[in-house]
Parts: sequence; structure tokens; C-alpha cells
Amino acid sequence: MRPERRHLEALLACAADAPTAEMIREDPFQLIAYEHALQERLCDLLEAIADALPRDVIRETARAAALTLRFYFPAHIRLENDILFPALAAPCRADRGIREAIALARSEHDADEQAALELADALEAHDEEGGYREAEALGYLLRAFFESQRRHIAWEETVVFPMARSCFSPSARGDLAAALLRHRMRCDSQPLAILLASEVRIVGRHSIRKDGRQAQAG
Repeated sequence: MRPERRHLEALLACAADAPTAEMIREDPFQLIAYEHALQERLCDLLEAIADALPRDVIRETARAAALTLRFYFPAHIRLENDILFPALAAPCRADRGIREAIALARSEHDADEQAALELADALEAHDEEGGYREAEALGYLLRAFFESQRRHIAWEETVVFPMARSCFSPSARGDLAAALLRHRMRCDSQPLAILLASEVRIVGRHSIRKDGRQAQAG
């Protein structure tokens, strides 16, 4: 199986394995960890697409990557900027390190969202054979994006969230979980797994039930 298709299947499988509401109530950071796992699978797919340039890109993998960048990525940024970071502000207000980390993350998010939309447009600008006239520029955009995202995720996972966890009381965790669940209900009208399965032809071991959960193909 070609790397692009393998990484597309991995993205789909990850998207279908979202934490349940009960899991989020138990530990709200499970939702953030899930979203970071999705981003990591997306980065793997983008790297495989970059390696396949200039004319060997599978069109459905480019389509899936563009959809994820255009619809999932901004929603993830809103989740962190609008829900997680404000929730951190009160219990962690005495921690200068957390305040500075949040400010840095917000500034990176602004640039990341614009880059994601630009990359989605570029991925969709292929010809009927899946080739790209501006393959060199696309390769640069792809590598710049997935490399920066991997650094950003690693920094949040190793620096920001360990500090954040230490600031939260049990009641603050409960409030965060409730806010995350409300946000997911507002934004997740069409889960990423269903969106991808409906828009691209997935051939492999994974199928998606109507509730967005993963089912094994027979």
C-alpha cells in the first residue's frame, strides 16, 4: 500500500476513535490529546503527499487533507483559543509561565489557521491526473506546515498542558469538561470521520458507522 493511502487510513481510523462524553468528563484533556493525535496523523499524510510530488499524488488523499485543513483545523484552534485557554486563565493566573505560554500559543494559532487555509487551496489546485503546476511551491508549503505543527504539538504536550494540569482543581476540571462538551456539540455537526468518508473514496480495513465510530470491514 502506498504511504499516502496508509496515512489516509490512519487519519480516518483516528478520526473515528473520538473520546466519549464520559471519558471527557473523567479527564477533559483526553479530548485535547485526541485532537493532537488527529493533527499528528494529518502531518503524516501531508508528509507523504510532499514525498509523492510532483505528479504521483493520489487525488483522494489530497482531497482528504484539504478537507481536514479547511474544516477540522479551524475548529481545533477555536477549541483551544475560546475554551481551553480562557479556562486556564483563572486557576493559573498566578503562574507567569502559563500566561506567557498561552499568549505564545494564541499568536501561533493565528498564523497556523491562515497557513492551513492557504495549504488547503493549494492541495485542491491539481489537474485531472493529480499533478500540480506549482509542485515545488506546494512542497515547500507542505513541509513548512507539518514541521511547524509537529513542533507546536510537542511544545504544548510537554510544556503547556503539564503546567495546566497542575493548576486545575477537580471542580475546575469539571467546568472545563462541560465547556468542551458544549463546544463539541456546537461545532461537530458532521464529525470529521463522516465528512472524510462521504467526500473521498476510502479503500481499506476501516468503515464508518453513522455515529462516526469506527467499524471493522468484513
